Amino acid sequence: MDEKIVAIHIHGQFWQDKSCGTTYHTSRIQINGKTIHKTIMSNGSHYEQSAQEWLVHNGYLKGTEKYGYGLYSYCEKHGIIYTNSEAYGLKREL
Repeated sequence: MDEKIVAIHIHGQFWQDKSCGTTYHTSRIQINGKTIHKTIMSNGSHYEQSAQEWLVHNGYLKGTEKYGYGLYSYCEKHGIIYTNSEAYGLKREL
């Protein structure tokens, strides 16, 4: 990414599979107000961790894996505005 990262927003959505009781999530990642990725789906409710892993893997965050920074700590250290939001419900509602 050539543009300086000023703000990161992660929106997590959760739902539960009634047949097996497993919780799933997706993460929508926005950088500087632009959605850059929105198709992470996994078991559990760790949408921020999934988003951070995607950001590191795709070269948006440098050093988090080496120093063990969480997403909030990384943003705080680098002067990046970090916000997140969550929605819960049935998969068809989200």
